Amino acid sequence: MKSKLQSIFLSIQFKIFTYYIRWILKVRTEVRSVIFRRLYLDACELFPNNELVINSDLASSVTQELLELEIFNLDVDEESVKSLIASVDTDGWVNQNIANYHRLTAFYYSYGNSGNLHTEQVEGAMLKAQKRLLNCDELDEDGIKKLYKDVKQEKKLLRKRIGSSNKQRVEQEKRELISPITITATHFSVALTLVSTLFVISGFLYTKSFFYWFDVNVGDFYTVQDYLSSSIDVVSSTAFSAFIGLLSIAIGLSKAWSDELHDGQFDVTERRKNYMWPFILITSALGLAVSVYTTGMWPNIFIFPLILSLSMYLYFRLPIWNYIENRAPVGIACLVVLFFFMHLGFKVKENVEGVIYDNYEPRYSIALESKFQNIQISLI
Repeated sequence: MKSKLQSIFLSIQFKIFTYYIRWILKVRTEVRSVIFRRLYLDACELFPNNELVINSDLASSVTQELLELEIFNLDVDEESVKSLIASVDTDGWVNQNIANYHRLTAFYYSYGNSGNLHTEQVEGAMLKAQKRLLNCDELDEDGIKKLYKDVKQEKKLLRKRIGSSNKQRVEQEKRELISPITITATHFSVALTLVSTLFVISGFLYTKSFFYWFDVNVGDFYTVQDYLSSSIDVVSSTAFSAFIGLLSIAIGLSKAWSDELHDGQFDVTERRKNYMWPFILITSALGLAVSVYTTGMWPNIFIFPLILSLSMYLYFRLPIWNYIENRAPVGIACLVVLFFFMHLGFKVKENVEGVIYDNYEPRYSIALESKFQNIQISLI
C-alpha cells in the first residue's frame, strides 16, 4: 500500500514537473516570437520595396543568428542581413529580449537540477545573456510570470503593428497596379443618362410585368405620365436595394483582391478556403427545395443567392468580353443594369405573390352611385 502511494505521488510530481518545464519552454518561444515580429517590422522599414515574404525570411534568419541558434538555409541576401543586424545591434528592447531568452534557457536547465548535471549549459546561457545585458541575474519563478505577462502584451501590440504594416504594403501594390481614375464631365453625363433611362423604363416594365399575371393590358389604361408615376415608387426601393447589393459585392471583391495580393507577397500558392459562400448556397438550395415541396412557393430569400452566384460566375466568362478593350467601365455599367433589373424582377414577383398567396385586401375601393351603387370595383 505504501509503495503504491509513493508511486502515485511520484507520478503526480513528475507530471507537475513536466508541465512546468513545458510552460518555461512556451515562455521562451513567446520571447523568440516577439523578437522575430519586431525584426520583421524593422526589415519592412529598412527594405520597403521588398516582398513581405523576403522580409519575413530576413527577420527569421537574423533572429536565428542573434539568438545563436541553428540557422536555416533560407535564400536571403547577406548584405541585407548585415544591415538589419547593424540597425538593431544597439537597440535596448531587442537586447533585453535576447537576454531574457538566454535567461529562460538557463532557468530551464537549472530547474530541478539537484545534481548540477547541466551546470555548463546554465553558465553558457547566462554568459550569452550578459553579452546583451550587463549585470543581468538569473530569473526566478516570479520573474518568469511577470515576463510572460509582459511578452503577451508586447505580442498583441506587435500583431497590430504588423497587420497595419502589411495592409499598407498591399494598398501600395494596389495603387501601383491600378492607375488613378480621371472622372470627367462625360462620365457624369453618361451616368445621368443611364439613371434617366432606367427611371423611365422601370415604370413601364414593372407595370407591364405586374399586370401581365392578372391578364390586364395596361396599354388600354396607362399613359406615359402613369408609367412615370409608377417608376417613382419602384425606382426608390429597387435602386436602394441594387446599390446595397453592388456595394457589398464591391467590398467583397476588394477584400478578395487584397487577400490575393497579401498571399502573393508571402508567396502563398494554396487558395484560401472560404466556407461562408458555399454554406449560403447550400442552405438556400435546401430551403428553396423544402419551400417548393411543402408550400409551392419560391421565396426570394432563397432564390436571390442562387441567381446572384450564377450571374457573377458567368458574367465575365462570356465570350463577348474578349472583344471589349475597356472592360472595367463597360463591365461596371452592365453590372449596374443587371442588378437593377434583377431587383426589379424580384419586386414584381414579391408584389404578385402578395396578391395571389396572402390574404390580400385591396388598398382602394370605389363605390359607384346611381344605378351602379351596388357594384364595387376592387383596385389592385
